[in-house]
Amino acid sequence: MHRRSEAVLKAYGPDSSRTLFNQLKPGENPNYPKGIEDNTHFNPKGAKIMAGLAVDGLRELQIGLSGLVLRQ
Repeated sequence: MHRRSEAVLKAYGPDSSRTLFNQLKPGENPNYPKGIEDNTHFNPKGAKIMAGLAVDGLRELQIGLSGLVLRQ
């Protein structure tokens, strides 16, 4: 997972990869009235991409759990 997520972040590059994390300007979201620059936690877009990597990895391992997970 580390290598896969690293590859995604490198492909996006330093500036564009910010679009995958919780990066909000003041007033953009009522939950963060002062904004937030969180380079640790993914936003919905980033979370979907990373979850997709995890699902792909499960499928490659061919374990039973992979049949219970949907990939959109």
